[in-house]
Amino acid sequence: MKKELKMITAGLMSAMLLTGCGAGGAVGDGDTIKVGLNYELSGNVSTYGTSLVNGIEFAVKEINEKGGVLGKQIELVKADNKSSGEEAANVSSRLATRDKVVAILGPATSGNVKAALPPAEENKVPLISASSTADDVTLDASGGVRQYVFKTCFSDSFQGVTMANFAARELKLMKTAILRDNTSDYSMGLTTAFKATYSTLGGEVVAEEAYQAKDTDFKTLL
Repeated sequence: MKKELKMITAGLMSAMLLTGCGAGGAVGDGDTIKVGLNYELSGNVSTYGTSLVNGIEFAVKEINEKGGVLGKQIELVKADNKSSGEEAANVSSRLATRDKVVAILGPATSGNVKAALPPAEENKVPLISASSTADDVTLDASGGVRQYVFKTCFSDSFQGVTMANFAARELKLMKTAILRDNTSDYSMGLTTAFKATYSTLGGEVVAEEAYQAKDTDFKTLL
């Protein structure tokens, strides 16, 4: 837990430095540091958002009890994006412009993070996601690094490459089948990275089938 607390504290201090040059809340004003939470607290991926918020609230409680950050208490401004990209964008805009937070934590999923990016970048408010994995969350269309967006989870490309290497080199499996969720950016990203690396290792994808997140019967696919 000590390591996690140090990481959160360091992240917030970095966010404060970035926001000091942007349009976010004034870090030096008042006795608190306002941090926005843009998470999926309802909807079809609420289990992700709720778990992350519980962890953040627990960590912030400990940080505040130890004196906060730079002598200030952290104040969380929590909002539910309802597992919707459109609402994630609205929440991001509201946190940056109305609530004047110094940083935004979340959303949880890559798709919702990408929807929340424009308002955060436009207002120069750092956005940090602990669970999004899509490569283009932190990279723009030209491959450049986004200045105000960060993630702490492995990228799809890294995970897909690792899966391919493990299948071919460790398990010696040179023929595989892929069953992917075509409604999930995460699933699609892993599939793309896995196939690209697996083929270079001499592996063959003999079948590739798709399903949707709400499907419950997989007999025909299997």
